[in-house]
Amino acid sequence: MLADAHYQLQSLYQPDLEFQECYLYGTSTANQRIEAWWDQLSKGIIFRWRNYFASLRTQGHFSKDNLADQISLYAVYILILREELYNFVRLWNSHSIRKQANRQNAVVGKPFMLYHYPGSHVQNWGIPFNSEQLRTIKEGVGEWEIDAYLPSETLSWCKVGARNWQI
Repeated sequence: MLADAHYQLQSLYQPDLEFQECYLYGTSTANQRIEAWWDQLSKGIIFRWRNYFASLRTQGHFSKDNLADQISLYAVYILILREELYNFVRLWNSHSIRKQANRQNAVVGKPFMLYHYPGSHVQNWGIPFNSEQLRTIKEGVGEWEIDAYLPSETLSWCKVGARNWQI
């Protein structure tokens, strides 16, 4: 879905663009920097949670086939996980990208600052988007909230239950 939306928006500026030229599926094993990032994320945060959830499953406290278990897992842990991931990203984006002798065009600085306050030395490669095309894409998706992890009725029920059970 995301790849198709990207292709639709990009093809307005490059009508002869093939989908395969616009979006690549698969791993990025040749990209050492992103692989290093995923490695740091896995070793820094994810492994603890992966081990914890595996222990819940091993001890019989969680089954991926049980809807109530899935809802409970989301209701209890998703906000904690998101906060830890956001903190990791904030920390990562505050490190400095050093000048590299073999990469003359590499942009030097802190990722957060480069993104939010790029300065005149950073070229903006963004392209303006077509509002009508974006509206069409959104209509195809329907009502979708990126931060929603449970249906609103289910989340409300969980919050009431947590208050009643003093969790």
